[in-house]
Parts: sequence; C-alpha cells; structure tokens
Amino acid sequence: MNFKVKEQRAELRIRLDKQPDGKLFLHARDECLPVLSIRDASQTGISLLLDRDIGDAVQVALEYRHRGIDVKVTGTVIWDRPANANESPAVTANGKAHVLGVSLVSPHLLLTFMEVEV
Repeated sequence: MNFKVKEQRAELRIRLDKQPDGKLFLHARDECLPVLSIRDASQTGISLLLDRDIGDAVQVALEYRHRGIDVKVTGTVIWDRPANANESPAVTANGKAHVLGVSLVSPHLLLTFMEVEV
C-alpha cells in the first residue's frame, strides 16, 4: 500500500535560502548535539535535521552561537522521524538522519538572532 502523509502544520513556514552564519545546537537528555541544518521556521517553532533520533515529547533547548553571543530557547520535540534521501544530503556519522519538529516557547527571539524573518 502507498500512503501519502498530509501536512499537519497549518501555520506559514519559511524555508531558509541559506543557513544562518552561527552554530545551532540542540540540548536534550544531557547532550549537546550540533544541528545539521534548519529545514524551516514558523511563528511557533522550527524543523531541524539531526544525525540521530531524539524521540517525541522530549524537552529540549536550542542554542544559537554567533559573534560571541549565545541565545538559548526552550521547547518540546513534537515529532521525530527518519529523514528521506531528499532531506538528508549531508553525510552523518552514523549514516542516519532524523527530521524533528520543535515547538518553541520563544521562537521569535531565536529567529531574530539567526536573522530569519517569519
């Protein structure tokens, strides 16, 4: 059987033409993980590509470091799934990549520092 997954997010999402200049990290379960890329951003959260599975309903913090400034916002992983070949051109350490949807408490603060307009 062939099923198509319908997009569940109703808010406007912005795909980034280029990745931010700084570094983005996801803090989860006492680990600091580098984010491979940002897929898109909205007024309520962000979609990320990581090199591992985090799981759903995990409390996280996203940290953006650039020009000596660190900005950290908290949120919750709403969904996590394996990335497909189109989403993960980057080579990862374990050969697997995951796409995460993260609902953020204060997405505008993070997106402003990353110079992303939503």
